[in-house]
Amino acid sequence: MTILHIIDIVDTKSNGVAIAVKNYVEYESRFENVAMFCLNSKPETSSKLYSYKDYKTIEELPEPFNKPDLVVFNEVYKPKYIRLYKECLKRNIKYIIIPHGCLVKGAQKKHRFKKKAGNILLFNRFIRNANGVQFLNESEKKNTHFHIKKDIIAGNGITPSAYRNNNDGDNKDLVYIGRYEVKHKGLDLLVKVCAENKKWFQTNDIKIQLYGRDNKEEIIRINELVACHNVKDIIIINKPVYGIEKERILKKAYAFIQCSRYEGQPMGIIEALSAGVPCIVTYGTYLGEYIRDNKCGIACHFDAKEVFEAISKMTDDNQTRNLFAKNSYVKSNKDFEWNAVVLKTIEKYKKIIKGD
Repeated sequence: MTILHIIDIVDTKSNGVAIAVKNYVEYESRFENVAMFCLNSKPETSSKLYSYKDYKTIEELPEPFNKPDLVVFNEVYKPKYIRLYKECLKRNIKYIIIPHGCLVKGAQKKHRFKKKAGNILLFNRFIRNANGVQFLNESEKKNTHFHIKKDIIAGNGITPSAYRNNNDGDNKDLVYIGRYEVKHKGLDLLVKVCAENKKWFQTNDIKIQLYGRDNKEEIIRINELVACHNVKDIIIINKPVYGIEKERILKKAYAFIQCSRYEGQPMGIIEALSAGVPCIVTYGTYLGEYIRDNKCGIACHFDAKEVFEAISKMTDDNQTRNLFAKNSYVKSNKDFEWNAVVLKTIEKYKKIIKGD
């Protein structure tokens, strides 16, 4: 089976979708013939990689990727995809879409009028003509804005962590590692939580360490929010971290926190779980039920009072926190291991190719 993943992302170093797609390609390549067609920046990968600079159509790619059994479009709102999906239709090449959360109701509210126009003019047909839409979990499927007739469930995976969280209460810093997108990631809610409970955070010496990718407008926005609410001593805004530095931070974190309004399946949370870091998440991350049911941390609704109660519970009880940490490490490295995830996904792809 020949699979071609298509991706159009500028910053491939810290973007969760780019990291996930790089891993799809590398792990799927262990079992099938797989390549990546990058329409923008090139991610670092050991797998077959083709660039839009060199090839403008699928047909121009070297064999056998000029006529793949399946094309996988990652994300939806990419204008370059329109010509390529039409090429798939014209040449009878089957294709699927992995939205990575961009079709859920919350995501559709972001740039709502622009997306509504884009859907009518371009993207509804792109979605409707797909041989399948791959959701990362059941929650993403249930919360999608669109009526999808042909779908599969197959999520992201992780490489079992070579390091493990070893915080036993020596500090109680909460960590967020992800993009600085204030509304999407619920960073405004975190500021509200800290502002409404400032004295408690200061008395207990608990800080929230944010590590995010550079985005000038969003960094200005989060800095203004923190300054306006006078919580600079509680919410610490840091530069992005990668590799060894990210490992060091996760090793020492008391817990990971993410209060997104909506997501697909955030890699930052999965990486934290695999390192044995207990998590505080909103149900909008679509990992809330998993974390709650497997006792890997605390899930709550998008509500300042609930988020504060979760932080308070986590930091007041180190014994329960350590139980969450153990469950996070054991469960996630079993349930999200890449080889297992990819083998199940490939079987579903084969059914799509056969027309099942």
